[in-house]
Amino acid sequence: MTRFAQKNPGRGDTPTPTRSPNRNPNKNGKTTQDGDNDNPPTMVTMDTRTAAQHFADTWQHGWTHHDPTAIIALYSDDATHTSMPFRPPHHGKHAIADYIRWSFAGESDPHVTFATPIVDGDQAAIEFRVHALDNGRPITLAGCVFARFNPDGLAVQTRDYWHTTDGHQ
Repeated sequence: MTRFAQKNPGRGDTPTPTRSPNRNPNKNGKTTQDGDNDNPPTMVTMDTRTAAQHFADTWQHGWTHHDPTAIIALYSDDATHTSMPFRPPHHGKHAIADYIRWSFAGESDPHVTFATPIVDGDQAAIEFRVHALDNGRPITLAGCVFARFNPDGLAVQTRDYWHTTDGHQ
């Protein structure tokens, strides 16, 4: 199974097929590689709720510790991220990583919380709140990220809506 796959999600999530690990027993009980004609890979379903919670937990930890490497591991290579409705999207992992690093510049002492994801099909909505110092000035940032996941549990599309205000509220 892939990182975020379960055979029976049981949470009302819409199943999305994924591939099993790359070694499968064939009809004679021997192990073969995926792609061998003796035994096609088995199908399992991604548990979007697990993928979304992992996304929220990793973002919370990664933002708190300004760890863009941990955060960018959540995204597929060809993912798209849009921060705020009228900003141009960031296409691909490298562009998203650049945006995350830019976002952390000037920010210090972040206290970050992500709420429990609300999941529907292969998508999730996750609220977040940050108390931080922006160039030494206390701010609160509150927002929501909408994420769509691929069968491997990686984010393929994310959109943020957020607002900042002075002080910690």
